[in-house]
Parts: sequence; structure tokens; C-alpha cells
Amino acid sequence: MMKGILVYNATIVTMDEDYGVITGGYLLTDGPLIHDIGSGKPAWLDAENPEETLARRGLKGIDATGKIVFPGLVNTHCHTFQSLLKGLGAGLPLEEWWPVTIGPAASALKAADVRYAALAAGIEALRSGTTTILDFMYAHPSPRLSDEVICALNEVGLRCVYARAFRDLGSDSKGHSFPSNLVEDVRDVLKDVSRLVRTFGSPSADGMIRIRLAPTAIWGVSTEALVAARRFANENGLGLTMHLCETSLDDAIAMERSGMKAVEFLDNIGFLGSDMLAVHCVTLGEDDVDRMATTGTPVSHNAVSNLYLGSGVAPVPAMVSAGVTVSLGTDGAASNNCLDMLETVKFTALLHNGQLKNRLGMTADKALYMATIGGAKALGMEREIGSLSLGKSADFFIYNPLCAKSCPVHDPIASLVFSSGTENVETVVVNGRPVLEDGEVRSVCEREVLETMADKAKALVRRSCPEGYAKRRYLRQPFEVIRLCSGTASNSETPSRRWRPISRIRSSS
Repeated sequence: MMKGILVYNATIVTMDEDYGVITGGYLLTDGPLIHDIGSGKPAWLDAENPEETLARRGLKGIDATGKIVFPGLVNTHCHTFQSLLKGLGAGLPLEEWWPVTIGPAASALKAADVRYAALAAGIEALRSGTTTILDFMYAHPSPRLSDEVICALNEVGLRCVYARAFRDLGSDSKGHSFPSNLVEDVRDVLKDVSRLVRTFGSPSADGMIRIRLAPTAIWGVSTEALVAARRFANENGLGLTMHLCETSLDDAIAMERSGMKAVEFLDNIGFLGSDMLAVHCVTLGEDDVDRMATTGTPVSHNAVSNLYLGSGVAPVPAMVSAGVTVSLGTDGAASNNCLDMLETVKFTALLHNGQLKNRLGMTADKALYMATIGGAKALGMEREIGSLSLGKSADFFIYNPLCAKSCPVHDPIASLVFSSGTENVETVVVNGRPVLEDGEVRSVCEREVLETMADKAKALVRRSCPEGYAKRRYLRQPFEVIRLCSGTASNSETPSRRWRPISRIRSSS
């Protein structure tokens, strides 16, 4: 029986102020925890015959010569069921995208759909070095879909923060309406959250599962339900999370209700705080940022999703300067098209450097901090995860830079942030257990999961959102669209002047 893991001959980026970056070092786990870390090799390791020494001690050895060990990345916001919907409704803004594609699909979900979506999402997360994920699950058209998601993520081997989301309003004053089977009475939601805590624990006995309560957004949840959710969270020691100011809609709805902007409104009803993770925060003003800092409310920044939907750019540099804890999330795969945290980290660094017109505005170190320590703090888990430190959970991944994209390495953090891809993630360990080894998922059968999920995705879209599917179909005639948009198409246009794909040009003689 394996008692632990020894990674040796490694460069180790600890994200711990005391250890920094260790060159030619080792990391030793004991069960689910980090037991030792340092430079060189442990004194007891026989350099001539390390395999024998390791076997005698019941340890798995990993020779990481030329490789880099990083803390597992923390994805503080996603919707795993949306892995079924990648690319659907591409090009639509948020206000059109949701009712045409996501809403209809969410209202038609079945247990097997969410299970395989969560399994596939978990695999994708692991492959980008993610070890902790918050799944914000707001689609509950039938009972106990939550259980399917939690069990699936646990089966893959991810540390899971499951945010049981809800809306209790079927429409808003701006003309947006929602499928009736996605609208729930807050009293039923709180009963279900209580059941989830009893079933899985929060945290679970092994620390791998936590439960949060998640009102979807101001525009989908009544003031009474927000107050009830905050009271319930306080009484049961649970965290909260909510979409906040992704667009200007939150401020508009809050002004109608209270005469206050969204952040002030939430503060006024006692909803903000260090245990309330605010997602997006794109449209915050200076006063909002100050209020977030004063209340200690952390933020999940979803740069790729905000750009994909054309929502805008969150004022992250201002938040950081004000002392707000900022973490990173991918958002759902339907508004990102992947759950690749490596991509998210790079986008975050580049986006805000461009925004500030300053290469030092968002360094690689700052971006990685948000994806590790920042994520841990945002979830209230900084004593357990986020850095490679003695006594913390053994959540880490091994980065192999011997790929064309990332070779050579002069700075390990810059290499990860700017030059990496999922192909570099060789091994992932969560809670002391290898779940990805030598590029192979060990916890589930990846091919079976992906093939089944793809079949279920096609069936879901066909039965639930034909309009959204039709809006995707234009991608099958991209050249015609390009000509129409450029104003060059006409009935009299001769074939020789028409834009043609490169493959056709090359094949013509």
C-alpha cells in the first residue's frame, strides 16, 4: 500500500513566502498531506538505489529531473453542465445567449447528462493542472442532480466546492423570463442544501467536498430570498457565491428595487462578506470596489468568459490595489469553450497589461498568485490549499516543459503562464493521490467518458434548443458569411472573384 509520494530532482514553485522557488529539490507527502519539502534529497534516500529505499518505505517515487512542480490551480467559478454546450450560440451577447441556448438546455437536463458533463469537465480541469473546482450549479429541472455532479467530480478525483444555486423569480422587469422548471421556492432550496450537507458533509471527512449556497444573481433572486440565504449560511457555517455585476443589468434591477446600485444594495441587506464569493464584477465603479474591500468580499475574475460574451473587462488592478482578494475562474464551457485554467491565467495577465498599458501591471507572478493562493483565500481554504507548504493538502501538478511551445525555460513561472498548454501537465496529485500520471487519467476511463458525453450533448441540444442549434449552423458556411459581412457578395459576382477557402485555392490549377 502506498503511504506517500516522493518527488525529487525537481524545480518546485511553492507559492510559499518562506520556501519560494526551490531548484533541485524534493517534496514528500504522507497520505493526503505535504510532510516535507526542501532542496537536495532527503538524507535517508539512497542516491545509488532510490527505488529500493522508496519501496521499503512504501513510497511512490517520481524523478522530476528537468520538470517543475506547481501547486494545484484553483478554479473558483464554472458550470460543469455547460461542458455539453461548447460553442452553442457563439457570437451572441449574454442577454440573447442565455435564453436561446443555455436556458432551454438547462431545463431539459437529465441525471446522466450532468453526470457525464461533470466527468468530462473534471478530466479537462485535471489536464490543465486544476485540483480544486467550484461548480456553480443552477440547473435543477429534476431532483438530486446535485448528487450526480458531486459524485462525478469526486470520482474524477477533484477537490470540489459545490455551489447549490437557485433562482426564485421567473422573470424580471426588463422582459427576461426563465423556464418554469428552473425556478424554485427558496424554502425548498434550503431543505435541499441541508440534505446535501447531511449526505456529503461540508467539509466531507476527507476534505474533498464542500457545499455552498448560491443565489444566481440579483436579477433572478428576490430580496426576501437573498436575506433568507444569508441567514441560512450564517446559521449553518456555509459560504455563499453569486454572479454580481457581470453586466449593467444588476445595477438596473437593484436601482428599481432599492434606489441603490447592486453592491450597495447587497451591503445594505448584509449579504456581502469574506464568505461571499462575488463572480465577475465587471461593471464595478470606484465606490463599489471600496465597498468590496471594506467588507472583505472576494471576487472570482472570469476574464475569458467576459471577453467571449462581450461583457467587458473587470477592474481587477483597482480591486487588487484596494485590497480585494481576487481569484480566477473559467466560467462555464458554454461561455468560454473550455475549462483550461492555464489559458485563463495567461488571458488574465495579458488582458490587464493591455488595459493598463504597463507590462508590470499584471506580472506572471501576480496572475499565478490569483490562480493559487488567491483562489484558496477566496474560498476560505488558504490553510489547506494554494501553496506547497508543510501540513497543507498534497495538491500539485508536475509540469514538463520539454515541448516545442515551452522549451527552453528561463523563468519557471513565466513559462507556465505564457508558454504552457495542457500537453505540459504530466502528473496531477490531489489529496496525496495521483489522478493523472504520465499524461493518463487514472481515476476514470477518459475515452468512454468523452464519447458518452458527446452523444448526450448532441441529444440534449436537439431536443431542447433548436433555435440555438440553428444559430450555430451558420458556422458551417463561414465563407458565405464572410463575404456578406464584407459587402463583397452579389448575384453578379463572378466565381473567379469570390473568396474561396485556402484548400480550394491550393487545389485549383
